Amino acid sequence: MRLIVIAKHVPDSKVAVRVKPDGSGLETGGLKYVCDPFDEIGIEQAVALKKARSDIEEVVALTAGPAGAVDALRHALAMGADRAVHVVAEDLAHHDELRASALYAGAIRQLGGFGLVLCGARNTDSGAGELGPALAERLGVPHAGAVTSIEIDDAGSSLVARSRVEGGELVVEASLPAVISCERGLIEPSHPALPKLMKAKKAPVETIDANTLDAGGGAGAVMSALTPPKSRPACKMLEGDPPTMAKELARLLREEARVV
Repeated sequence: MRLIVIAKHVPDSKVAVRVKPDGSGLETGGLKYVCDPFDEIGIEQAVALKKARSDIEEVVALTAGPAGAVDALRHALAMGADRAVHVVAEDLAHHDELRASALYAGAIRQLGGFGLVLCGARNTDSGAGELGPALAERLGVPHAGAVTSIEIDDAGSSLVARSRVEGGELVVEASLPAVISCERGLIEPSHPALPKLMKAKKAPVETIDANTLDAGGGAGAVMSALTPPKSRPACKMLEGDPPTMAKELARLLREEARVV
């Protein structure tokens, strides 16, 4: 059985991002990119499954995007993935998860058979959560979303996935191959040691030209524009004892904010 893990490169959420003046995207100069934290969960889970089962032959990390996306693959290799494949698509927008799903599906078909595809329940740059369901639809296999627990039967023919839902737990049983979207709580991603990171930097990465893939229908680009949040006035700090501050707050809400 081959496991495929998606490793998307996203802007580091700890770093401030700026929108281009024309709203066409983000200012990338000096912007740090990392492997998506939700995809890290899928990578860690795949590596753990391989360690626990003798029928898993390899874990393949897959990404799509410009040249810089290869860094996410090297991170996946440092986490324990056996192989890395980069679908080179310089024009792939970060938010375009539907086109990404078409490219991933084309690459997976080219790679051959697989037992399970693991991706993040969502990505920190868009939060859309479209990739898992769209990829499963394109591959024609079952999908389980926001998975917090997974069990594969001894024969490697089916799985039971559990997800948290309001007021309880959703249990999904599906045949393999399948796609699962990994949620926080499934497994804790590891932090690769420096020697593994250095080794991954020298590891070979296979490349596939996105233009050579049979991406199927519906792979057109999604058009969008970004708008930075509106600036807010500086906050006003109140001084004095609690009764005095409460009176001043009520006055400000009534006379200046005019909300009461």
